[in-house]
Amino acid sequence: MNKGLKNLLMILLVFIFGSCGEKTENKKEIKTLVYTMAVEPITLDPYSVTDVYSRRVIKNVFDTLLESDENNEKVPSLAKSWKYLDDKTVEFKLNKDIKFHNGETLTSDDVKYSLEKAKESLKVGYYFDMIESIETPDLETVIIKTNEPSGTLFTTLAHAASSIVNKKDYENNKDKKFKPVGTGPYKLTDWEVGSKLVLEKNSEYFGIEPTIEKVEIKIIPEDNNRVIALQTGEAQIAFDLSASSLKSLENERDINIYTVESLGTNYLGFNTTHPKLKDIRVRQAIAKGIDMDSAIEVLFEGKGRRSTSILGPKVFGYKENTVPNYNTEEAKALLKEAGYDGNLELTLATGNVNISKQFAEIFQYQLKEIGIDLKIVTLDMGALLKETSNQEKSELFFLGWSNSTGDADNGFTANLHTVNYGIGNRFFYSNKEFDKLVDSGKNEIDQNKRLAYYKEAQDMVSKDLPFLPVSVIMYNSGVSNRIEGYKADALGYLKFNTLKIN
Repeated sequence: MNKGLKNLLMILLVFIFGSCGEKTENKKEIKTLVYTMAVEPITLDPYSVTDVYSRRVIKNVFDTLLESDENNEKVPSLAKSWKYLDDKTVEFKLNKDIKFHNGETLTSDDVKYSLEKAKESLKVGYYFDMIESIETPDLETVIIKTNEPSGTLFTTLAHAASSIVNKKDYENNKDKKFKPVGTGPYKLTDWEVGSKLVLEKNSEYFGIEPTIEKVEIKIIPEDNNRVIALQTGEAQIAFDLSASSLKSLENERDINIYTVESLGTNYLGFNTTHPKLKDIRVRQAIAKGIDMDSAIEVLFEGKGRRSTSILGPKVFGYKENTVPNYNTEEAKALLKEAGYDGNLELTLATGNVNISKQFAEIFQYQLKEIGIDLKIVTLDMGALLKETSNQEKSELFFLGWSNSTGDADNGFTANLHTVNYGIGNRFFYSNKEFDKLVDSGKNEIDQNKRLAYYKEAQDMVSKDLPFLPVSVIMYNSGVSNRIEGYKADALGYLKFNTLKIN
């Protein structure tokens, strides 16, 4: 072999093997998916969760008996089948050989224990009021009896609050917030508070096998910084984006943008028992003193939608309601009737994400015109939820409700029913007639009758005005075109095991 040819072959070999090594390294690097969102989860104990940010992670770590498909129909998950034994009794058959992250095998005892723990919870127990008893005739059979024919049992069993835990672990786990043990496609391996959570794939998952080895969920409150992370390749998915941020990504060839109307709404809440707010004329004046349509037009750049209910328009039971019209003169007159003539001071608590702060500033500016001096207090999500549960301190607050079942009961019972007074019902609103309508809807299986109950309930709330609906929550996201299988979800969830990195 001549020297020139030998040198050429050596160069080719170096190139070939060097390239192979480089490709392998690149492949290793992209096995980690980086997903960014604005707010950090509060806890990963499924029976202590009321926020969508925590549930986004919980839905990847735990499973439920049933799941909701794209049309909000219920499909098998841990339960492979179910049937009615009578109109108040349902029998579920579990899939076999499902493993928890600690190696334990799922049994009907775990299901019974989990649902009973959920029912005992002060945070989510109201979802399970319809359950009278749970029987486990064998390790793969669960029989649930309800106290009345239930129109909400199946939606509840697909909810994150119905996540199934390992009985042995949960009884002995002193750090449920940070060390959850589920059956889900991913398991939590690290949580750097204030920074990120790390999930690693569950190689024994019974469902769609994850192809992505590791997921980093980075907490980046500032909208612009989430966009930059996506543009620079630091992240592959940026969630919770504003309309302006989404617009800035329109010309990015390597990034796909998604917008989906969620099932939830943003609202301006009133502590209806506070001395300054218990007079409905004050609440009406505030509602009339805000030009909500203009605020939405500006903040969502023409792509927002006014809300008229605690329910999103896609939720079963939704009804378009009449909201107070913008009229500053009528607002001033109402305040004067209530004993305030340009001298009302109020405090508004809001979250630390951009859209919340922007709405708060607009409210502050507009209410000044009718004689209300509004002080804004910005808090992180955990502190905000705690603050608004304090009946003595809370006044006004800006929050959102992300309906997580697609059913009206989820919005009404969680936020407005007396059973949840001071827990999820931060308005401290109590109306026995309203409660009766909601309970009737929950205990009815005829869908037309349920609709009638819920529409009447919405009319009642609209009249009592414990909150002012603001806007329908829009879920905006930017996604690298290297990600396959991404689907915008109206619930705000993303199952990482359905994704692939191209």
